[in-house]
Amino acid sequence: MDQKLYHLVDCLDDSIPSHLGTDFYSLKSDFFMKSYPLIPELWLHFLWNADLITKNANQFVNREDTTILFKGWYNSSWGPDFSEAKITTGPNELFGSVEIHINESDWFNHKHHLDDHYNNVILHVFLNPSKNPAINTLGEIINRYQIDSDQLESVLIHPQGNLKKLKDTVPGKCGIILINTENNHFERLIQQAAELRLIQKAKAFKALFLNDNYKIWESELYQSICRSLGYASYANIFEHLAKKLNYYQVLKFYDLSIRQRRIEVFSRWFGYLGLIDRFAIDQILDESRREWFGLQQTWQSLNQKVFSDEFQIKKPSRPLNHPVRRLTGLFYHIEQIKFNGIFKSWLSFLRQCQKTIDNSIEPVVSIQKQLNLLFPQPEWEPLSHVFTLHQAKKTKYKNKLIGRNRQLIILVNSILPYFLAWARRNQDIDLEKTLFKLFMLLPTEGSNHKTKFMEFRFNSKCSGKLKRRLFYHQGLIQIHDDFCKSFYEGCNNCSFLNMLKK
Repeated sequence: MDQKLYHLVDCLDDSIPSHLGTDFYSLKSDFFMKSYPLIPELWLHFLWNADLITKNANQFVNREDTTILFKGWYNSSWGPDFSEAKITTGPNELFGSVEIHINESDWFNHKHHLDDHYNNVILHVFLNPSKNPAINTLGEIINRYQIDSDQLESVLIHPQGNLKKLKDTVPGKCGIILINTENNHFERLIQQAAELRLIQKAKAFKALFLNDNYKIWESELYQSICRSLGYASYANIFEHLAKKLNYYQVLKFYDLSIRQRRIEVFSRWFGYLGLIDRFAIDQILDESRREWFGLQQTWQSLNQKVFSDEFQIKKPSRPLNHPVRRLTGLFYHIEQIKFNGIFKSWLSFLRQCQKTIDNSIEPVVSIQKQLNLLFPQPEWEPLSHVFTLHQAKKTKYKNKLIGRNRQLIILVNSILPYFLAWARRNQDIDLEKTLFKLFMLLPTEGSNHKTKFMEFRFNSKCSGKLKRRLFYHQGLIQIHDDFCKSFYEGCNNCSFLNMLKK
């Protein structure tokens, strides 16, 4: 059995998903010299995703009337393992997520029963059962599916019989076609998809410019920037905050001294999000403790209520994406644009980009410098050298509150579509051309679970040769939403394949 297992990994070296690959290769000396019960959880993810685990009705624990209609989309980031799955239990259809473990008891070991974000799990898949079934925070028992260990062994020791099926699903038929497709044609398809996505985003602002209420224009732009600033974990929360305390309400505090301005703005922002009472005063850094005490006092004096659970900060965040950091960066952005206003400041930036593109030898470098000027950060800011105000360990280098990647996210999701709608309303052809040029010139923003998935589907060897411009990830996301989310169609009948062949 050992040699056959080695052979399976050798056969799959070019087919295993990139986000699973490292773990697979490192297991050759560990796992494959031992028995399959020590199979790593990522193997189960892979086999489930590749449909190599037959989903038999008799494998449902105590529920033989359950059927899996769709296994779900693999999620390589935080949260349940597969999303948008579909099953039936008797006469009922359920849509939600699938969580996979080696041991059924891992559900409790990983604290999923205490995490609201696992309440949408409709199926718990496991290899080794336990006495206690998985439950969510509502106390509801989740449907159980036990993997057949005999079937699992047969999958692992008969690789050749599964290779054809693997080639149909990994990396995807589109990725296989791309091996013999010119990159120029593929890149044009991504550009077209990206342009369509930008135009669709601009349509969301079209109705805004049907009236001439400048204050509403600025308020909507502010809300959109806040949403992009919170992307993706805090997008809805930050947008809700921008509506509760709108642009002009925030702007009035900028007539105060810098110290009082920070107290008035931060006490409201952090207070509504439930952050002020989350940390005791002795947990805060020494240099920020006095200000934090002032925030607590001001928030208490306002006699306001924190947002409902739906709009409170609950998800764990990467240190550099902590909401206190992002909102502090927003504070300095407003400081930078307060005299001309948010609309005129961004329009002026775009006009300057137009001149830079026409006259500069290296327009991208110049534009990025101009963009960075809109997000200043004083040297004395405590968060420059710590990740959060309650973390004492200082970093060696200065960390931007709103760095280049977040600036590009704001640009592509807010600024470009907003001003494209405005340019079309005013028939400003030059501005419209500038917006699309920025789309094609600037480097791409960071990847997310959709873009990683699409790069894998398209075969990283092919997609890796394309230019990483701002349009690139936007095009991948648009193709994902248009083609890859429809499990009724599936890879076999995907209409995108015909577009690749033309």
